[in-house]
Amino acid sequence: MQTLLKGWNVMRVLRLAIGIMAIIQAYQQGSWALAIAGFFVVILAIANLGCCGAAGCNVKSSRREDNSKNEIVYEELGK
Repeated sequence: MQTLLKGWNVMRVLRLAIGIMAIIQAYQQGSWALAIAGFFVVILAIANLGCCGAAGCNVKSSRREDNSKNEIVYEELGK
């Protein structure tokens, strides 16, 4: 329950608003396909899921503290 209430950002609110607007339009037009799509978008917004899940598309940053293994040795070439 705590994950549903925390972490609301602009994109999550925008997805919720778009889903609700789609459900309202589906009700006005009588379109079942749009209603299903609207409910799907609302569920994704409430559960904080997206294309890759909750923060699944983030790139992990790896900082190596031991740079001695990757040290490049340069040689001066004679003429």
